[in-house]
Amino acid sequence: MFVQAAQLGAGVVLGACAGPNTGGKRVTVSTRARGDIAEHPVVENSLGWSIEVTRARLALDYLYYVSGPPAGLVRRDDFFSSSIAISTAHAHPGHYDSGDVLAELQGPVTLDLLAPETTLGEGAGVTGLALSAIVTLGSLGGDDETLAVVLEGVASQGEITVPFRASVARAAIDNPTSHLPEVDGCPLDDAEIEGDGTVLLEVGVAVWLDNIDFAEVSVPESGVAELEPETPPHNAFRRGIAKAIGYQFQYSPAS
Repeated sequence: MFVQAAQLGAGVVLGACAGPNTGGKRVTVSTRARGDIAEHPVVENSLGWSIEVTRARLALDYLYYVSGPPAGLVRRDDFFSSSIAISTAHAHPGHYDSGDVLAELQGPVTLDLLAPETTLGEGAGVTGLALSAIVTLGSLGGDDETLAVVLEGVASQGEITVPFRASVARAAIDNPTSHLPEVDGCPLDDAEIEGDGTVLLEVGVAVWLDNIDFAEVSVPESGVAELEPETPPHNAFRRGIAKAIGYQFQYSPAS
């Protein structure tokens, strides 16, 4: 179970929660982000659907870079992997242990996953080895204030075309350990933090869409089909958003 560290100014009081204190030197870690569809917004999913994404937004509240390993992940060749952190995390018997937080980024921030790589901001950290990340989802605000993700596009297979809109409420993502709207165990590569540095997050929209069968989507005579909650297509979309492998992090030291 992950427990947030006490906040102080732009960063955190490291080791404020129960658990080991890394005792590391204080550093500053900046975070940048992009979507895997930014340069080519077409996804081919595992069920044979070609999906052109026309809108994709993700709301984040916090990113934590932690010492615990990725949670039972199989690494994909077309993504990079994991490692960084900033305060302390708790674990209960039988639950994933995210370890100590070495660095963090405080939100809220909304990502346009079709836009070029974006700088999200800077956060406090300490030196140490970060192996994974925790993604805490936020709210998009405005008319979508209850939502963490909105995605629109057109799915096609043969002669079938399905214009669609899919959204997931922040409350619909429930981490089984913390019961917060967060995804832990996200892979993070090359995160031996010895000084200031930068983390790059790549959000895998392809992971979100991979198991949706658009043949099961009810398409209106005109307009756009909505992936309705508690239907197989929406459930597949929600499960994709909750997969740790959909959030790939890579650390690089400051030059």
